[in-house]
Amino acid sequence: MVEPGRGLLFDGDARKQAGTHDAIAQSIWEMQDQLTEWRRHLHMNSELSDKEFNTQKLLIEALTDLGLKPKPKPFGPSTGVINGNKLRAI
Repeated sequence: MVEPGRGLLFDGDARKQAGTHDAIAQSIWEMQDQLTEWRRHLHMNSELSDKEFNTQKLLIEALTDLGLKPKPKPFGPSTGVINGNKLRAI
């Protein structure tokens, strides 16, 4: 369990963090139909490991539509380092 004010993604005031959590939860709830559609699409159009080019394209488009600026690697899907942990990332 994470102690108040010491979140995994945010540090600082617990009330602010709780508000951020609520905002994220609300956004996810509002996007539930879209998220389900993406999940179904990805499951019906699965790709080989390290060959997830269409998956990468879908995620880049989705993140861009959300106002984010993803930076894809020119050589396609790859493994990245996030917060010091080696994780599979697209």
